[in-house]
Amino acid sequence: MEQEDTELVLPKIGKQLGIYLIRDYLNFELQNGITRSFQAYGTTFQNVAFCARITSVERKNDRTRLILDDGTSAILCVLNHSNSIASNSEEEEDEVLPAEDEPSRLGQLLEAQSRRLMAQRDPIFSRISLGNPVFVVGGLHAFEGKHFVLVSSVRRVTEDYFVQFLNFAVRGAEFRKYNINERPS
Repeated sequence: MEQEDTELVLPKIGKQLGIYLIRDYLNFELQNGITRSFQAYGTTFQNVAFCARITSVERKNDRTRLILDDGTSAILCVLNHSNSIASNSEEEEDEVLPAEDEPSRLGQLLEAQSRRLMAQRDPIFSRISLGNPVFVVGGLHAFEGKHFVLVSSVRRVTEDYFVQFLNFAVRGAEFRKYNINERPS
């Protein structure tokens, strides 16, 4: 039962994800040399989920390269704006178009729509910036011996959530280390 507690199931991805620290992801070995299949602690997986702080941002065309650091190590994360979801924890409200006799309200809605379209074009920068803690879900990849994450979702989280998540990941790492070391040869 304890091992099940170290796993997080995200229905959007539809696969079971182990909760690990970035230093662990960087040490995972490729499964049979496939660049998108990794082996760790007896489990094969492709998708990862973790919390980290944004320490670097580099925008280029429709992609953004982020360096994320959870305190144990840093990893390159690539955000392709055409197929990713980036958001804040706040929910967006549905808007109702105003009557024609409310020009100021219409102007506000057009301005809000413009901001939303800009956020869709470059979503991570609408509410997330350097130093913010974020929760990331994506596919772990390797190229020329270096690991990186192709991000499918990034969400800003609170400081409390960030700390709790890292504590959970550390406990999971300690649990796996103990269970691996205690197995009979």
